[in-house]
Order: sequence, then C-alpha cells, then structure tokens
Amino acid sequence: MDEDTCLLVLRIFEDKPFDEIGELLNKSEEAVKKIYSRTKIKLKSMMTASEEEGKCVHPNRISYSSLSI
Repeated sequence: MDEDTCLLVLRIFEDKPFDEIGELLNKSEEAVKKIYSRTKIKLKSMMTASEEEGKCVHPNRISYSSLSI
C-alpha cells in the first residue's frame, strides 16, 4: 500500500488524528495534512473526470496506486 492510500485509510476509515498518522508515517503533522489535502484533491479530480466521461466510479474500483503524488 502506498503512502497516500495508507494515509487515507488511517484518516477516513480508522479515524486517526493527523499527529498519530504522522508518527506512523515518520512525517510531521503539517506534512500529513498537506499530503491528505493533495490526495483528496487528486481523488476528487479522478472521480470528476470519470463522471464527465460517463463512467460511474465505485470507490472499490479506484486504482489507489495512481494516487501517488
């Protein structure tokens, strides 16, 4: 699992605070917040592009490896 995916899973599904995620990923809390924000933007962009192409994107079908920044 890449770092972006790991961060999303920890934050969204495990409801971990940014400081704890930072400790787990050996990053500062600020760095984790920035990565999280960029990753959400990238994910939203991917989903919007797919919707514009007329494709329905199910979250389980997203290639998380493509989320790397």
